[in-house]
Amino acid sequence: MIMDKRAVVWALSLVMTVIAVICVIMPAITGTLQFLIVLSGSMNPLMQPGDMVVVRTMPPEDVRVGDVITFHDPAGTENVIVTHRVIGIEEEDGIINIHTKGDANGDADPFTVTSDDVIGEMVFVLPYLGYALDRAKGKLTFILLVILPSLLIVADELRKIMIYSNPVLARRINREEKKKKRKRRVPVVINYKRLSAILFTGLLVFGMLFIPYLTDCGYTEVSGTERIENFKSLPSVFVFNPVDRTDATMLPNYAVLSGKSAGEMNMISTEPRTSVAVSESPYILPVFWIVALAGVNPYLPCMVSILYPTLLLALILFPLWMQKRFKHKRPIMKQLKQMPVFVGLQYGARA
Repeated sequence: MIMDKRAVVWALSLVMTVIAVICVIMPAITGTLQFLIVLSGSMNPLMQPGDMVVVRTMPPEDVRVGDVITFHDPAGTENVIVTHRVIGIEEEDGIINIHTKGDANGDADPFTVTSDDVIGEMVFVLPYLGYALDRAKGKLTFILLVILPSLLIVADELRKIMIYSNPVLARRINREEKKKKRKRRVPVVINYKRLSAILFTGLLVFGMLFIPYLTDCGYTEVSGTERIENFKSLPSVFVFNPVDRTDATMLPNYAVLSGKSAGEMNMISTEPRTSVAVSESPYILPVFWIVALAGVNPYLPCMVSILYPTLLLALILFPLWMQKRFKHKRPIMKQLKQMPVFVGLQYGARA
């Protein structure tokens, strides 16, 4: 299949712009979404220092046990915002009191969150993006990303003004630029056979590596404290989601174990045995992404863990399946026949 490279880039840019406007810019303008930078490790490994957290506003009445919420520090510290997990909710005289705890903390928070302190619920985590934006606030970064490009743009505009003040020189430069544009318009050819071979090889290799994780996923019944073991060599992420959240709760509902290790997960349940969806996947994706995927289907994190490195492999090897299409040169014999020597020989033979 032959495609114009500029058309492909333009189409991708348009799609990304539309997605950004619909999903990010408009909610941020209307105030339904907020973007915060993680500064501490109290929720590690769900979110780590330097990550960016996307928070969606929600009424305090919709908060449930197990949710990760963002709220103002009840201790009264100015400009301090906390994101922790809800471990208990009490309502007294129409006032909602929320008890929270960081996943990495041993004890619950020493304060109580009221409905007036609640900002919203955490809906997504962007790894390392907050660290990059925080670094971008420095003077050197501001000079490199703002001042220097601005000076280059101004210098280029001044050069154009000086050039186009001379009509003869301007026409000559326009002709040269048109010739360069024609030369740069090289369509791109996608070799689907090579791309399919790379994708098939990646799926086969990573599928063989991660198939033991897929066999350990499914549904089971647990009671109280559940012992989990990681028999693999790679670090693994275990996610337990009760089928009915009204009868049972796990706080938190995930655990990260290094290779060849074991651990425990505690469940708060009103039933002696509770049905849960168990998901196990290699720790190659952010923990929040794995937990979110496991909430949809217990097999989904492992399947994405197979697909993710496969796509990375195809992206790294893109020179093998994406090539520029050049004009075919004329055959050598046709070029030789048009040479003066061959033309003279042909006329001599006819004579």
